[in-house]
Amino acid sequence: MSAFGSDCLVVNTSTYTLVPGLSVTLAVPASSVVLVGYGAGMYVNATGGGDASAAELALFVDGVQYSAAGTVSFNGINDNAQRASNNGAATHVVAVAAGSHTFEIRARRAFNVGSTTTLFGTVSAVVSSNGTNTTVAGACGGFQVQGLQGRLMVQVLKQ
Repeated sequence: MSAFGSDCLVVNTSTYTLVPGLSVTLAVPASSVVLVGYGAGMYVNATGGGDASAAELALFVDGVQYSAAGTVSFNGINDNAQRASNNGAATHVVAVAAGSHTFEIRARRAFNVGSTTTLFGTVSAVVSSNGTNTTVAGACGGFQVQGLQGRLMVQVLKQ
């Protein structure tokens, strides 16, 4: 099963939040493992030269962070008149008991949330997109880029 980002997510807290569209629920039979692949992009939600931000993605299984998977980290520092963007992806084999399970990709601000004393300051990051190159005003800062759209692939593998 696959899922795609349906909108952007502005992250500026240390709390993980579901990336819109990146959730899959499926039944896993006995004697199986699950192959999970995911990725997304981020951009700095500001336009000034030297503005910077960072975010990270994490895999959650049934509402709990799958700590064996680690995280995918992004960061960016704007050049003058150019927004910084970055992409990342990961793939993991997840062992779960037989039954129905929900796999989610969540994002959070990665560095010094709310701090103005570091390079990453208080500038938020924008994670994923709606999959278009259309400029959309609003929470996304008027910037949607197709290549930043998040993706989640979940596949059951029989052992």
